Amino acid sequence: MRISFWSNEDADVTAYRMLQLGRTVCALGAVCTLVTAGCGGGGGGSAPAGPPPPNPLYVRISGKDTNSGADADNALRTIGKAAQLARTGYVIFVGAGTYTEGNITNARSEMVAPNALSFVADASGNQTGDSGAVTINGTGTGASAGFNLSKAPGSLIDGFTITGFSDAGIVIKSGSDDFTIQNCLIANNSGDGIRVQDSASVLVFNNLVRNNGGVGIGIVGQISGSPDAQVLSNTMVGNGVRGLIVGNTNAASPRAVVHNNIVQGNLGDANIKVITNPRSDLGYDGNYNLVNPPTYLPSSTSGGIRGANDITGDAQFTGDFHLQSSSPAIDRGGPLNLPTSQTNILRSRTTTGTNLDSGVFDMGFHFLRH
Repeated sequence: MRISFWSNEDADVTAYRMLQLGRTVCALGAVCTLVTAGCGGGGGGSAPAGPPPPNPLYVRISGKDTNSGADADNALRTIGKAAQLARTGYVIFVGAGTYTEGNITNARSEMVAPNALSFVADASGNQTGDSGAVTINGTGTGASAGFNLSKAPGSLIDGFTITGFSDAGIVIKSGSDDFTIQNCLIANNSGDGIRVQDSASVLVFNNLVRNNGGVGIGIVGQISGSPDAQVLSNTMVGNGVRGLIVGNTNAASPRAVVHNNIVQGNLGDANIKVITNPRSDLGYDGNYNLVNPPTYLPSSTSGGIRGANDITGDAQFTGDFHLQSSSPAIDRGGPLNLPTSQTNILRSRTTTGTNLDSGVFDMGFHFLRH
């Protein structure tokens, strides 16, 4: 599918798109065409008449929703406002601070929902000038989820801390195929941490999902299921109803790849559960995970749910969920079938808080090194 949009972005934004999303981006100020694969349900639709909003859009704690969002000096105040202004292919840079809002959505009343959106937490401050954690806190807002995106294929959520929601930290659904959720800390939500629903070929990569009331990460569906998901290098710990579930009784989510994760101390009937009726276990590939206790459903190793290179034993977390230097998860991960741009994320980060990851991959979530 070919999508045209207006590009007025600077070279740094263009480089970010090419590195993180693998899209072809045009020269400054030109009308360009992106080629996206597997867009599935939903599309960019026709934009309203008039000049488009600026791309990228900037959000800062010091901003105002009456601003243009065109740059850091004219930033918007809320992520939700930026999401409503954005059109297909837009990048939204969000500066450090705590944003008390939720149900951030691409839904539109006047047009088809835009896709290929990038929500980027600018923890470094390189884009917004504000460095530090970028937190979305739903406490007191009445919002059910932090992000709630539908029909948003090819989109990205990168680097947010999300807490305090009644349903889930992140929900993507209804044909949000080829979506990437990466580098997020999702904790203390009453429901699930991350829910992928009826969306194919989603990548859930390098997230810390802890102490949520429901499932840590759910790859599920009501109609089509969520086939061909990749759940790689995440830490799922202390969640109330399993660490990971693949599939549910409404729809199968076959051919999931689940590698290099730490899944420890989650409540419920198993740390990892793969539904067999309907057959989400078909093509399931789980390997190089630390699962403690080693509770899998189905429990039979002949079903392929427990990988040949899975290990057990305490991951040895410190108080902030870094790994102690003696952790059995260090240097125990397997190779990842990912672009170099994403494996470089792991290499530029740390599991212990000191040394960058090198050599054989460490299992689990990799923190920014400060």
